[in-house]
Amino acid sequence: MENYGWVSVAVNNRLNYRGNGAAVIQVDNLNDATYLQAVASDMNQPVTCFVQEIEKGKYNIRWFAPDAEIGLCGHGALATAGFLNNTAGVSKGTFFYGESGKINFEANGDTASVTLKGIPVTEEAEITPELIEGTGIHLKGFYKTANKHILLAHSAEDVKNMKPDFCRLRDSKYFGFIVTAPGSAGCDVVSRTLVPHVQQLEDHATGSSHAALIPFWSELTGKNELVCRQLSPRGGEFEAKRVNEQVVLRVKYRVGVKGVYL
Repeated sequence: MENYGWVSVAVNNRLNYRGNGAAVIQVDNLNDATYLQAVASDMNQPVTCFVQEIEKGKYNIRWFAPDAEIGLCGHGALATAGFLNNTAGVSKGTFFYGESGKINFEANGDTASVTLKGIPVTEEAEITPELIEGTGIHLKGFYKTANKHILLAHSAEDVKNMKPDFCRLRDSKYFGFIVTAPGSAGCDVVSRTLVPHVQQLEDHATGSSHAALIPFWSELTGKNELVCRQLSPRGGEFEAKRVNEQVVLRVKYRVGVKGVYL
């Protein structure tokens, strides 16, 4: 038996954003990937987070979508921070993931934050036909990173009204894209995250995308503190800060169902 909960993160009640859902499950070990994937498929959430306590304030973590493991999931880390605070009173600590990844977290009340390594642009690349046709909007630039790649659009309206052709985007060899533009109406940056090769297709509120967006927009604007709005169907909002090579993301969260997974 494992304790679990359903958490919605990147929620801003004033704007009535619904955010991104996650299931969080505390386990004794993280070794059986087949079992973890089966549970994540049962949960059928954008991500199911499996967390194992090493010692007080230190946790190993793995993230699974319904159809595959996720190497880095920022909204899953935020959801897990909120869950631990809500269920066990944990206010701060560190998640360890992969071979050497580390995310510091804090949570209090209905607010959680994570500090993770920023993901820099590695090169500017050619905008290919499948990207133009797949997004259906005019693109100003294509920038590669070690995670999802950045597609720079002209305006927030272009990003908001974009109707992606995921079949055409699937012609690209790249896993995922962050379509972004300067913000409007109270935010600095807008974006949408498209992942055409997996079941979800578009992610609602994406921490790992903002680990790339914050260094990118900080360089463009000269600002180290940014309010970022994700214009997915469910929507999300992040308060973000660049601190040297790191990115701090702060969100509202809400814990829903809590129980036991048998």
